[in-house]
Amino acid sequence: MCRRVGIVRNRNVRRQSQFRRPPRQLFNTGRSRRLKPNILSLCIQPDEGIHLSFGAKKPNAIGEVLPVDMEFHYSDSFDGTLPDAYERLLLDALQGDAALFTREDEIICSWKLIDHVLEGWAGPDAPKLQHYLPGCWGPEEAETLLADDGRVWRMGCGDHG
Repeated sequence: MCRRVGIVRNRNVRRQSQFRRPPRQLFNTGRSRRLKPNILSLCIQPDEGIHLSFGAKKPNAIGEVLPVDMEFHYSDSFDGTLPDAYERLLLDALQGDAALFTREDEIICSWKLIDHVLEGWAGPDAPKLQHYLPGCWGPEEAETLLADDGRVWRMGCGDHG
């Protein structure tokens, strides 16, 4: 699920994916101790990096799975500051590098997908559009959408700060 703020007051951009639980657990952790979900976080701006949180079997332990984290952040590995996304894009345009630009066939394909969504919204059976105030994280229904599956929206990108 992707979540976006209508009017952005800060420049935090990240994408997070929570992986589905496997249909069967390989290790008996007991009913009282559910495994934490595996989560991949792509931190795009301002703290560029990747964070992966997953369960790993503890060595020499029978069926004990513990949460572990793997992180990479540019600021920890390289000196200097990275240009922001628009600076990079403008520099690439000035240098004639079109690698980060969307091709025409990609745009056409995207609109074919979006056209179906727009048709669905215009139909008589479309769900009511939920409104919310600019700058907030969306309507309460967004929380319910994930809570129905036992999931939550995650705001951070790992524990890096």
